[in-house]
Amino acid sequence: MDEIVGVNAWYNIRAFNADNKGVLWEHNADVGIDAVAVYDATGDSIPEVIYGDGQWGNIYVLRGNNGTPLWSVANPEHGVTNVLIGEVDSDASLELIWGAGHSSTEPDYLYIHDIDSGMRQWQSPEGSEGGSQPSVLVS
Repeated sequence: MDEIVGVNAWYNIRAFNADNKGVLWEHNADVGIDAVAVYDATGDSIPEVIYGDGQWGNIYVLRGNNGTPLWSVANPEHGVTNVLIGEVDSDASLELIWGAGHSSTEPDYLYIHDIDSGMRQWQSPEGSEGGSQPSVLVS
């Protein structure tokens, strides 16, 4: 069964059955949602829903098959531009990557957080946005 995940009115995430269009689960956020994505963050072949608060807040990971919260990470900046899960440092462990700061007058940052250890691995340096050379290249 395929699922469709959508955000409604900033505060609500719903997963739908793609075949019969019925609501499978629903999750209400505490503040507005800025970014949402679907990735397998646990390695169990069941994609999770990852979303970032639109204000000061967190990045959250929800179990994809029922919407149960799994874990969250504090976002030290305002707003979230995008979220993704990937293996970026060749250690065979997945990382949570997100951009933040776009909705404030402060600098924008890119963060990399190790999922296994629960620790922030990297933050782009202040003032690195807008330069002629990219800080991170993803291929």
